[in-house]
Amino acid sequence: MKSIHNIVLLLFIGLVFQSCYKTDAEPDFTEQFYFEHDDATMALWAEGTWKNDCMILLLHGGPGGVASIYNTEISSYEKSLEDEFAVVYWDQRGCGNSKGNFDKEDLTIQQYVDDLEALCIFLKQKYGADKKLVLMGHSWG
Repeated sequence: MKSIHNIVLLLFIGLVFQSCYKTDAEPDFTEQFYFEHDDATMALWAEGTWKNDCMILLLHGGPGGVASIYNTEISSYEKSLEDEFAVVYWDQRGCGNSKGNFDKEDLTIQQYVDDLEALCIFLKQKYGADKKLVLMGHSWG
């Protein structure tokens, strides 16, 4: 009888922990869009929550990398961040799903900085000037 009591107790504890643990939670929002700047059309998508009124702009590695790996392949990024913040994944000029009619000579560090500055202004206009914007880079980013 005591072993049945222990089994029931363990099952109850397991159910309580399972109900408190957030598994495979859907983000509060998911949005895909493009941003145009200096003859380039750059792909972006945002996922997560606004509960902290903060967006993280992910600057991927490369040059030539893509932001999608941080959302799909390296789940430690998206799982830990999107539950707390809005995360904006950006395929920089000439990378991933971005496109445009620009020359190789346009692929300079200064052009990437100009794109980033313009994108930050765009994101503040799109989501609100009151939202905090944090840059998070990996390698080249």
